[in-house]
Amino acid sequence: MSKLTINDALTTYGKQIRKYTMRMSEVRHEKESLAKIMEEEPEKADVLKEDYDRLELSYQALSKKHKEYCDYTAMVTELQASLQNIQAAKNEADAYAKESEEMSKCMQVAIRYGKGDRVPAKDLKKLMEKFPELYTMAEQMRMMSEKTKKKHKSLWEDEEEKPKDQTDIGETEAPEGAPEIVEADAAASDAGGTGSE
Repeated sequence: MSKLTINDALTTYGKQIRKYTMRMSEVRHEKESLAKIMEEEPEKADVLKEDYDRLELSYQALSKKHKEYCDYTAMVTELQASLQNIQAAKNEADAYAKESEEMSKCMQVAIRYGKGDRVPAKDLKKLMEKFPELYTMAEQMRMMSEKTKKKHKSLWEDEEEKPKDQTDIGETEAPEGAPEIVEADAAASDAGGTGSE
C-alpha cells in the first residue's frame, strides 16, 4: 500500500469504519432475527444454528477489523493533534521571537531618539504603533536632553574663545579718511630731526 497522508488516512479509514459499522449492524440484526426464529420454532433450531454460527463468526471478523480500523484512526488522529500542537508551539515561539526582536529594535530606536539622534521616520512610526508609552518616554527624554544642551555652557568659554561678535567687528570696513602711512624715519627727517644715520 502506498504511503497515505494523515488526511487521506482519516478519510479512507473513516469510510471503512462507517461501512463496517453498517455491515456489523446488518449482521447483528440477522443474528437477532435467527435467534428469535430459533426461540419461536425450536424444530428449526438445528438447521438455523449453522447459519447463526456463521453470522457470529462474520460478526467477530467484522468487529476485529472494525477495531483495527478504529485503533489506527485513533492513532492517526493523535498524531495529527500532536503535530498540530507542535506546529502551534513553533508558531508561538516564532511569534515570540519576532515580537522580542521587534521590541529590541523599538528600544534601540527609543534610546537613539531619546538621546537626540536622528532616527528614520518609519522607525519612529513603528515605535509609536508598537509601544506608544515607550515613544512618549523617548520624546520626553529628547526634550530634556535638548533643554540640557541649551542650558549648559562651558565654564571656560570666556577664557578660551572670543565671542563671535568680536570677530565680526574686526572684519567691518574702516571709515574713509584714513591718514597716509609714512615710515617713522621719513616722518622724523621731514620734521627736521635726524633720522637714523
